[in-house]
Amino acid sequence: MLDHDKARAIVEKSHHEWRRANLDGLFEQYNDDMEYWCNAGDPSGGPIEIKGKAAFRETLAAVIRTTKCSSRIVTFDYSDARARTLAEYHMQHLATGIVLKGTYRQLITFQRGRIQRLEEYHDAGRLTAFWELTADGASPKTAVWDAEGKDLADLW
Repeated sequence: MLDHDKARAIVEKSHHEWRRANLDGLFEQYNDDMEYWCNAGDPSGGPIEIKGKAAFRETLAAVIRTTKCSSRIVTFDYSDARARTLAEYHMQHLATGIVLKGTYRQLITFQRGRIQRLEEYHDAGRLTAFWELTADGASPKTAVWDAEGKDLADLW
């Protein structure tokens, strides 16, 4: 039976492996028939849903090819095979240097001692803008925001 400490260890491990860009280690934490849902990320600006570990792995591999990413858990709650987290993230687009950082929420459902469903809730406007800016090879000074939305372009 999964308890609070074991569930947190699974989620911590997944964030740790994501920081290392180690997809093998990351996906050891997931069931093969897992589901991913995010309120942002579709090219049209809407939510995305991915079914299956292989499809989710392809998506994350594409992110790793274009960005340097880091995330960590800030808060963690667990009850009845579900966890809720607040996580911090930092993304830097490799080609342009554009940076996006902030926080997001995760709802995680566990089955068979692994992650079965991961739901992520981001600031959809900021995330969509990041991907739109980096898709066109924008300059690193085009848009850099911190978690409060302040312009940090002067740091370049």
